[in-house]
Amino acid sequence: MKKFLVLALVLALTSSAFALGLPEVPYTWDEQMTNQPDVSATGDWIEGRGGSPLPDVSGGVMVFTSEDNPFALADDRNDNALFGDIDIEIGFGAAPADAHGGVGLWFNADRNATNSTGNAFGFAFNILLGRDDFGDPVIRFEQQGVDVVVGEGAVVFDGLFEDGGLDADGLLTYSIVHSGGTINSSLVIPRAMPHAPMATAGLTILSWYNGVDNGTIDYLTVSVVPEPITFALLSLGGLFLRRRK
Repeated sequence: MKKFLVLALVLALTSSAFALGLPEVPYTWDEQMTNQPDVSATGDWIEGRGGSPLPDVSGGVMVFTSEDNPFALADDRNDNALFGDIDIEIGFGAAPADAHGGVGLWFNADRNATNSTGNAFGFAFNILLGRDDFGDPVIRFEQQGVDVVVGEGAVVFDGLFEDGGLDADGLLTYSIVHSGGTINSSLVIPRAMPHAPMATAGLTILSWYNGVDNGTIDYLTVSVVPEPITFALLSLGGLFLRRRK
């Protein structure tokens, strides 16, 4: 009877977790740009969200040109906010001389959750390679209004976003490798109210402005580690099954 109750509890809590959109296992996007991105961790990418086609992909790079609309992007078919910590690596090509907002990834995390007061809150941040108003190449965290100046040429961004939990801010710790060396730093990501139309899109490839050749993405790998509650449920179920044997 005790085993039955434990199993029933695991199933009930797991069902609740899935209803909230929590992933049951770690999952990863791995796009090396050797062919048009077609399959994400949760299904096909959606082409042309915002009304524009995907940028061209050839020779291992995704190229955003002046023909692409401001939100020339694709996002995963699951179309849910990400839950848990997010490991990020993005390889960028050199920013064109006339680039402005740049190209990169947009993340929405924990967007469908509620805080202790019952209000819906989440995290939104993007990581772009572009140029600032002075023409310097920068890694731009547009949502936070932060630019990090980098050297000319290719740039690799390697970071970890840690979900702060119920009422706390998130923390993005990162390393930027560029022609001038390596920049190690961190950025606090404050909680914000979800906003349409992108409040539920978890991972998005984007070009921020049109009218110029904004740049290229050589590759991206993004891994999401579920929140502790999900791991706890799986571990509890595993222990139950082990004891059954």
